[in-house]
Amino acid sequence: MRADLEGGLATVVHNLHTADNLTPDPQGLAAPKKVFCYFARLFGQGGQSLTALKRAIWFKGLLKRPLLHWFDDAYGIVDGPLFKLDLDFDILVDSQVIHILRPSGFEYVARIQREVLQAVPQIFSDLQADLPFVDLSSVEEFARDRSQAARLAASVRSRRRVENVNQIALLDQCGRTDVRVETGENGRLRVAKGHELGFLEVLDRRRYDVELVTGAPEAFRAASRTKISA
Repeated sequence: MRADLEGGLATVVHNLHTADNLTPDPQGLAAPKKVFCYFARLFGQGGQSLTALKRAIWFKGLLKRPLLHWFDDAYGIVDGPLFKLDLDFDILVDSQVIHILRPSGFEYVARIQREVLQAVPQIFSDLQADLPFVDLSSVEEFARDRSQAARLAASVRSRRRVENVNQIALLDQCGRTDVRVETGENGRLRVAKGHELGFLEVLDRRRYDVELVTGAPEAFRAASRTKISA
């Protein structure tokens, strides 16, 4: 997976990669429970830089489970502080792109949930510009304190899911996948209370329907949506 370094949803990663005034702290591991990640900075001969980040899992786990070592034909407990690095990283960052090797590690390190919730107003401002026939105010209000809805909205925006959406087709898809949309007094569509998440799933192509049995249509929610045809 890849993400735009300046996309606005990875401020922590962006700030770390572009920082040029980082000061070493000899006491940085004095409170290991507060350390949530570690990183390496690599430089090329042409001045390019690559930042590699990893969620701090191993050495936090060692705080709870002591290690044994083999010495003189006997086992013994390892005393003193111990820092264990993993064999690889979760994220690689170059000058333009964040290369995401492990999405869960990226979400944790980048504090994505917090970033997405803070970005909700701008996300919906962008979506509203592409959906002038829909009043998204109730959906935005729903997403302000619900990370799942905020992440769906961010996905819709980042994948440009609402560009050139047809109003009639949108209404039809909502009706066929049990998402209630009403027409307001101003003629704009409004999502009924309790159907906000479903509406975002429709926009993100996560709700679909099939009718393999004549007269018995079925609606489903997709865990992912990989396009298989042009």
